Amino acid sequence: QVYDRKDMNSIIIRIPEQINECKELTEIDFSGLTLEGEIPSSFSELTKLTYIRLCQSMSNNTTGLTGEIPDLNKMENLSQLDLSHNSLTGEIPNLQKNRKLTELELSNNSLTGEIPDFTNHLQLKWIALSNNNLYGRLPEFSSTKLQWLKLSNNNLEDSIPASYAVLLKQLVSLNLYNNRLSGKLPEEILISPEFPLFVS
Repeated sequence: QVYDRKDMNSIIIRIPEQINECKELTEIDFSGLTLEGEIPSSFSELTKLTYIRLCQSMSNNTTGLTGEIPDLNKMENLSQLDLSHNSLTGEIPNLQKNRKLTELELSNNSLTGEIPDFTNHLQLKWIALSNNNLYGRLPEFSSTKLQWLKLSNNNLEDSIPASYAVLLKQLVSLNLYNNRLSGKLPEEILISPEFPLFVS
């Protein structure tokens, strides 16, 4: 049966354990729909996925997806991952083999732990990890394509790395608001009053 997307808003979607049988699947988009349950471990076997959007609408008051994010390392062609506005827990998984990532959107969950290393992800354009329980230092980046970096409302500590002054030359927006950062801002930030920066 074919459903109109607006009619699906009332349908609760659970990802089945047998989803690994869809081995040729390249894209999943349940954005804005009502999701519940955990992402099964068998999800990791969908090695051809390039695009994943399992994000709930901001207006959706349900819990959304729960549990931890499964291993995604077999998805070497994955370029976009959006799991925002759910209730996912645990740490951000190792993404070292997902080097084609351009967009990573995990904001508005209950993720913990330190932000993983992204220095080998040279295609990244967008990273949004706001509104979680992440701690540790701000991560370093090597991507010259990165334009949006949103890390607000976490428990990140220490000073802003000097390398972030270089990021200013390419970023459209940098949001570090409501963390536990200390130390001085790089001089390049202070002399760029029009830059859309939010730091706390």
